[in-house]
Amino acid sequence: MNNKNRTEVVIIESLPEKAVGLLNLRILCLLAFSISAGLMGNAQDFTLTRKIRSVITRPSNQILVGTENGVFYSSNNGDAWVHVITGLNDPNVWSMVLSPKGPSKDFVFAGTDFYVYESSQTLTSAVDKRKTEIPFSFLLDQNYPNPFNPSTVIEFSLPRAMIVTLKVYNILGEEVAMLVNGMRNPSRQSVVWSAGQLSSGVYFYRLETSALNLTRKLVLLR
Repeated sequence: MNNKNRTEVVIIESLPEKAVGLLNLRILCLLAFSISAGLMGNAQDFTLTRKIRSVITRPSNQILVGTENGVFYSSNNGDAWVHVITGLNDPNVWSMVLSPKGPSKDFVFAGTDFYVYESSQTLTSAVDKRKTEIPFSFLLDQNYPNPFNPSTVIEFSLPRAMIVTLKVYNILGEEVAMLVNGMRNPSRQSVVWSAGQLSSGVYFYRLETSALNLTRKLVLLR
């Protein structure tokens, strides 16, 4: 697992209501409930972060993932992800527990380096709210954490469906990452950028649409 020149793959077979410990992954992590591709079932390409430390699976293709940038949730076996616990002072999630408070009303508790956080809403309502709320205007939020190392979260809002690109540039104006490229529905969306082997310094991320372009600065601090 320490070979820096290869992609590390973790296959997680059916683990309902069980958390998985430290998975310090480089570059790519595949989450699957059976061995992937053709004879090996359906694997999901998970690129939200380089460090996944806790995983809980639930019935109906639901996945909860604790990462170095908070907690993410998928209701469709990993095809799409929602950041369900955000804005943490200490986002480094090591463990998670679901606390049922009635049918389909699970709250999420996340343990970090120094704190235990509880989701402010039930898992279902938090996800439904993010999916159904349509923003009033275009927004490109400041990334968090900032400065960061090696990953950071970038969120943006779209009031209507359109083709979107989200790119990262270095101080010389050279493109170093393409984070989003394609049609997106009106919603508030979250992307995690892992800077890989890039050096410390100031970078810029730019949201481009047919309506307007928005740019913000971020700092990678190794």
